[in-house]
Amino acid sequence: MEAECPNEKEGLVPDYYAKCGYCWPEFFDKGCITYREVRFCSYREKLDCTSQEEAEKIVARMNQNGKTCPVCGHVGKFRALTNFDMINEQRIIDGVINNAVNGR
Repeated sequence: MEAECPNEKEGLVPDYYAKCGYCWPEFFDKGCITYREVRFCSYREKLDCTSQEEAEKIVARMNQNGKTCPVCGHVGKFRALTNFDMINEQRIIDGVINNAVNGR
């Protein structure tokens, strides 16, 4: 019987993605106050690989070949991330937004 990695049973093996890293400011005018919010492109593409190094090579090829993001239309903005990296990024962004709202 083959021994299985305990992480695979628990779902802790990462999935690798090519995520568009483009962001842009969006300005809002509410009459007495004008403010901006940063918008992030939501496009991500699951990669067929098993290591971060492979994912980075695939993404480097995508950027060199000039693959265009189907959501925002920018070229060369892809980054290699795992699903865990994306969750952590979202937590950081949510924390910054929460602190900004509570600080007003």
